[in-house]
Amino acid sequence: MPILVEDYPPDAMLSRENVSPQILGLYVGVPATEELVTGQPEDLTRVILFKKNLEKVCQDRSDLIDQIQITVRHEVGHHLGLSEDDLERLGLA
Repeated sequence: MPILVEDYPPDAMLSRENVSPQILGLYVGVPATEELVTGQPEDLTRVILFKKNLEKVCQDRSDLIDQIQITVRHEVGHHLGLSEDDLERLGLA
């Protein structure tokens, strides 16, 4: 699954996905637990990281590296079908 990096989430994405402008990352796609064997995906499954938002919440390079790892794991968790509650229990929220 590709991991893309953008500075900020575009306005169209904010309204379409109903997410905060401060979002750190976003999983786009159908979770693996919901995919149909013969179904064609409507969009490219991917994780998008928002560089400027990540930088804003981090104090230094080490903190940024940790937050990127947490964010990627969080978004991959969504791909695997985990809920926000599941991710929180795993320390990925």
